[in-house]
Amino acid sequence: MGEKIVLDSNTFKALASQTRLAILKSLDERQKTVSELSKIMDMNKATIYEHLSLLQEAGLVSKIESGNKWVYYKLTWKGIDLLHPEKKKIVILLSTSLISLVGCIFSYLAIIKDYFIDYTNAKKMIAEKRFSLPSAHIDFSAILQGTIFLIIFTFLFFLAVWTWKKPRKGLLETFNP
Repeated sequence: MGEKIVLDSNTFKALASQTRLAILKSLDERQKTVSELSKIMDMNKATIYEHLSLLQEAGLVSKIESGNKWVYYKLTWKGIDLLHPEKKKIVILLSTSLISLVGCIFSYLAIIKDYFIDYTNAKKMIAEKRFSLPSAHIDFSAILQGTIFLIIFTFLFFLAVWTWKKPRKGLLETFNP
């Protein structure tokens, strides 16, 4: 069930340093400047900048230049995926369960529409004093389809919640800088 993480040479080089791993973990909290990282890591700003440059070359970190003099660094999607591979699974599970829920709603709306049409026809017949009632039209395939969509939605939703709540150990949690 474990998903393979493919590392190119730049990424492998970037992850080979305990300092860069610590920087990634720190940027996982929020975006930070070189000065903030320098204080947190208790290192020279030039050293932090060199590490950030390597992380940026590997595509794990991106630079954000704001309108003022501050330059922030944040994790890229690749960096987030490396730190939290389970988040991608959760998004896929929730998206699929939402699609199933929409399918369920449309199936049940089709059934309701059919009943509304039958009810409207019955009212017309009573108004015209024709007392033969139309045959009840029950579309069991739509009911079955809606129920299947509802079961799929419920299963995928609870699987996503379970994936989110279960204790997990990320790739970088095995390293202690």
